[in-house]
Amino acid sequence: MAKKPTGNEGSNRIEIREDGSAELSFDRVSLGEDKAEIERNIMVRFITAMKASGAAFKWAQNAEYDLDFTLTFEDGTLVDMDLTELILPSPKGTPFSQPNRSRTFGMVADTIEDIVRRKDAHYSPSGRPKHLLVYTTHWPFMPTWQVLRLVQAAFLRAPPNALENVFFLYNVGEGDSPVPLYPAVPELVATFDAEGARDLEFVRFDPALATLAASSG
Repeated sequence: MAKKPTGNEGSNRIEIREDGSAELSFDRVSLGEDKAEIERNIMVRFITAMKASGAAFKWAQNAEYDLDFTLTFEDGTLVDMDLTELILPSPKGTPFSQPNRSRTFGMVADTIEDIVRRKDAHYSPSGRPKHLLVYTTHWPFMPTWQVLRLVQAAFLRAPPNALENVFFLYNVGEGDSPVPLYPAVPELVATFDAEGARDLEFVRFDPALATLAASSG
């Protein structure tokens, strides 16, 4: 199976040598080489976070070209779960090799919404319940909570047709958190100024591009 391109997840480490000099390195988290392995590792992180919140179910990975996973709940209910990766578009070149750049909350929210709606249109509303997990393997693509609120507001206005639940695997250094994009809590969305936030910009810096600044002393 061909290697699946992924981005940069990990952390920076600074080593101070005996002579006082310092070296910065990036410890990359490996999610695997191919699509099945990457999605399996993402699913393990999702399951771990869900079980920590009290959810109880078993899961099995399906063959490629099928819905990615089957969840089995304690009452025997079967749920189909698909995974899809958030890759933000770039004006040129490959998305994973772009330098740090600013994006608006609205642009990223629209990209996530489009990914989910295209997936939703692909499924039939009949049959077993269907869930979708959106994730990213590239730190600069990780949305902010404002972006996720915009997506939640969009799905409150126009819900998906086939998908029963949509999650985003959110992690900004404090552990994985499966954020429900649909259905969302209306009260949380109601307190957020969605339209006022759309044009605001943010930057997620790629830790793999970090360098040590030269000392002026």
